[in-house]
Amino acid sequence: MEPLARRSHGEFGVRLCVVCARGVRQAHLAPSGAWWERVDPAADAVLERVRTAGVERAVLVQAIAAHGYDCSYLLSKARPGVALVGAVDPFGPDPVAVLDTLVDAGIDGLRLFSIRSPRPWLAGDIGRALVARCVERRVRPSVCVLPDEISALVELASAFPDTEFAVDHVAFAADDEQLAVLAAQANLCPTVTATSPLSIDAARRWFGADRLSWGSDHPQHGAEYPTPVDLSAAGRLWFGGTVDR
Repeated sequence: MEPLARRSHGEFGVRLCVVCARGVRQAHLAPSGAWWERVDPAADAVLERVRTAGVERAVLVQAIAAHGYDCSYLLSKARPGVALVGAVDPFGPDPVAVLDTLVDAGIDGLRLFSIRSPRPWLAGDIGRALVARCVERRVRPSVCVLPDEISALVELASAFPDTEFAVDHVAFAADDEQLAVLAAQANLCPTVTATSPLSIDAARRWFGADRLSWGSDHPQHGAEYPTPVDLSAAGRLWFGGTVDR
C-alpha cells in the first residue's frame, strides 16, 4: 500500500495521539479543507514534529476512510514509544480471527468505527465478540460513533463494566441528555477534540478530569505542533493521567 496515499476527500492513513510531558494531544486527520497541502501528514513527518516538541509517546490509529481495514501501513510504523490502534472489518468472514492476527503483529488497541456502517453491529454479537477478545488479549477498545449510536455504545460498555473504552470526540454529543447518558456509564472515557461540540470545561463538569483525554487535532489545524494548546499544570496531570491508564 502506498504510504498515506492522497485521496480526493483529503483523508490519510493514520491519526495521531501523543502523550507528552506537557499533556495529551491528538491529531484527528479528518477532511477539513486542504490542510494536507500546508503540512506533511505522513506518519514519519508527524512523529518527527512531535518528537522535536518533546513528545514522550505516540499512538497511531488506523484511518479507515483512507486505507479501509488494511493495517499494513500502520504496522510498518511500529517503533519504541509508539502504540498502534488497528481496525478490523466487522462484516468480514471472521473479524475475531483478524483481530488475533493484528494483535500478534503488534497492535495495542482496536478501533471500533461504526459511522456510516450499512447496518448496526456495535452492541450486537460482532461488537461484543471483538471487545471480549480485546479483553482476553489485553487490547484497549476505542470507539468512534455519532450521537444516534450512543445507546448502542452504552449497551456495549455495560456488558464489559471492568473495561475502559476510549470514546472519540465525546461521541459528538451536543446536548445535556446525550452527555448525561454517556457520563452515567463510568467506563466510557471520552477524548475532547476540536470537533467535539462541547468545551473542555463542560466536558470536565460532566465526566471529571480522570476520565478525559485531550486532542489538539495536529496536523489538521495546520499550526506548528507546540502552539495549539498551553495546558495548565493541573490540566497536564489530568489529561496525561487518563491516557497513562
